[in-house]
Amino acid sequence: DDRHATETDRNAAPAAGTAGYTRNDQYTDETADRHDTAARADLDDNEVIRHEERLHVGKERQETGRARLRKYVVTEHETVDVPVQREEVRVERIPLDGTEVTGGTIGEDTVEVTLHEERAVVAKETVGVEKIELEKDTVRDTERVDAEVRKEQVEIETDTDRRDRI
Repeated sequence: DDRHATETDRNAAPAAGTAGYTRNDQYTDETADRHDTAARADLDDNEVIRHEERLHVGKERQETGRARLRKYVVTEHETVDVPVQREEVRVERIPLDGTEVTGGTIGEDTVEVTLHEERAVVAKETVGVEKIELEKDTVRDTERVDAEVRKEQVEIETDTDRRDRI
């Protein structure tokens, strides 16, 4: 039976992939070979060491994208109604009955009146109306990691068991 021969062969090399743990958290077959060879020297002929792989799951931070704020200018047409006033000339004639004393003389005369009007004046002022910031929120989530790990199993077979199977 091949299984029995493998278990009793003390000089066999360790299985490939039986990895040791190194300082930089990387598993290597070379480290495992050195480890198993040194451990085998400490074993008696009736002992075997069973190995299994363990998952060491960590996290790394990586850039996933960028967000940016960009201001740009658009022009909109705005119409505002402004009430304005202006003065106009109106000639008014008032008849006199001859009793008013004017003491005047006949001759040329000029009367001048200054007219006024309001005009809409446009002035522009730049004012801040809103503050916009980019904030980052950390969202907590759980990510499921599936990986296969190997284990060594040990079976014990005796000559009595072998006879019972025949």
